[in-house]
Amino acid sequence: VHRLLQLTNSNEQTIMNATIQHLLLFISSVLLVCTISAEVLCPGLPSEAFCDCEGDCLGLPHFCSCSEAQECCQDAPMVVHCPGNLQEDYCDCDGDCSAEPTFCGCAEAQTCCEGKQTAVLIDAFEKIQDVTDESMFSFLDFMLSFFRDWFSGDRMM
Repeated sequence: VHRLLQLTNSNEQTIMNATIQHLLLFISSVLLVCTISAEVLCPGLPSEAFCDCEGDCLGLPHFCSCSEAQECCQDAPMVVHCPGNLQEDYCDCDGDCSAEPTFCGCAEAQTCCEGKQTAVLIDAFEKIQDVTDESMFSFLDFMLSFFRDWFSGDRMM
């Protein structure tokens, strides 16, 4: 990281900053396009109480009580309720591990989250590699290697 941030001249810094900003925008766009999730609104519930066919299946089961939601919940992932958290603040053992770490603070959630932070970033870069044109591959390969090294403890100094 220090090598990336300690560039020798302002042109390199400007280029790196612009590249990072564009990469983050690109990652967000690709992940938005790649993320397709099912949603079911059970009869009688307000629109914000939809079943997401994932974490809500176990985390907020009253959102998923109708037959259509029960069907979409058949392969729902595990969730963990940590003591002291609100019911809707369950740990989904996936994105919450890095995006909402306070949801995943208890020992059981930490166990289900082991390695997820690294996996989420690596998965994101691998998804991007699948849909990018060849001009981005070398940069993405570098970033993928960088994050793998970073999270494995082989940090650049």
